[in-house]
Amino acid sequence: MANRISRVKAGRQAKPEHQIKPNLLEKKLKAVKAPFRRAFITQKWAANKPEHRKLIRKKLFALTKDPQVLELSTVSKWDSGYFSISHNPSYGALVTAKQPIGIDIEQTQRVISARVLARIASPQEQELGLTPIEIWAAKESAFKAYSALYKIRTISEINIRGVKKNISSKTFKFSFISSKNSELVDLGWGCVFNLRDTTMGIAWLKA
Repeated sequence: MANRISRVKAGRQAKPEHQIKPNLLEKKLKAVKAPFRRAFITQKWAANKPEHRKLIRKKLFALTKDPQVLELSTVSKWDSGYFSISHNPSYGALVTAKQPIGIDIEQTQRVISARVLARIASPQEQELGLTPIEIWAAKESAFKAYSALYKIRTISEINIRGVKKNISSKTFKFSFISSKNSELVDLGWGCVFNLRDTTMGIAWLKA
C-alpha cells in the first residue's frame, strides 16, 4: 500500500476532474478583455513531457502557418503577430496576439523566498495585495511582453502598480524602470488569476 500511495503522490497527471480544460484559458482572457487571438493550456505541453517544446511549436505552426515558429530559437514574433509560451511541471500554455503579449504559468504552491522577493519587487509592489507567486507571474508575463520589442535584463526592471481586484482575477498596469529615466510611463496592462493549482500572469503592450 505504501508503494502505491507513493506512486500516486509522484504521479504526473491530475485527475480528469481536477485538470484545467484547454478552452478555459480563453474564457478567462475574454473576461478581462485581453487582446489575444488564440490561447491554449494543456498537460500535453507540460515541462516534464518528452518533446513538449516541439509539440507546442507544432500547435503554433498550425495557428500561424509560419515555418519559422518551428525553430526553438524563434521567440515572441512571427510575420503577422506575436506569441508567448510558458511551461511548468503540470501544464504548458500558448497565447497569440496582434500586439506584444506575454504569459507565465506557475505552480501556485511554488515558494518565492523573502530574499528573492526583495530582489525582484520593491516594498511598494509587495504591498499591492498580490501573493509572492502572483507578483512573479505578473512581472514575468510583463517582462515577456516588453522584451518582444525592447531590451531588458531582468524582471526587477518591470514595475507593477494600479492593481485592481475582481471576483476571480487581479488586473494591473506595468512600466519599465530605467536607470537613466526614473519616470514611470504606463506601457501596458495585465492580469493574474488562479486556475486549479496553477497561477497565471498575462500582460500586453499598448496597441
